[in-house]
Amino acid sequence: MFRHAVVAALALAALGACQKSPEQQQAASIKSAADDQAKQIEDKASAQAKALNDQAAALRAKAKETGGYTGERLKVQGDALAQEAAIVAKQGRAQAAATRETAAAQAKTLASR
Repeated sequence: MFRHAVVAALALAALGACQKSPEQQQAASIKSAADDQAKQIEDKASAQAKALNDQAAALRAKAKETGGYTGERLKVQGDALAQEAAIVAKQGRAQAAATRETAAAQAKTLASR
């Protein structure tokens, strides 16, 4: 009987240790929402960058076919689109990181209360 009481007490203590305070729950919720938002930002930027890279590849291919000054202009346009795609992807990563960092700071503030 005593052994069952000890086991029950340990189980309740473990359960209590696993439960989160309201602040911890709110902090976890903030981080989760930020991760979701950051993922959406990254996905959107990736899709935009892919579209730009596809356009760049098409312009470069057309430039090879066309040749001459027109081909050179098409190649320059394709290169510019490829650079824009790289910037869009970099910007998306930076915005996602900032979103996550802001949430981490908010969660830390909640935890310190």
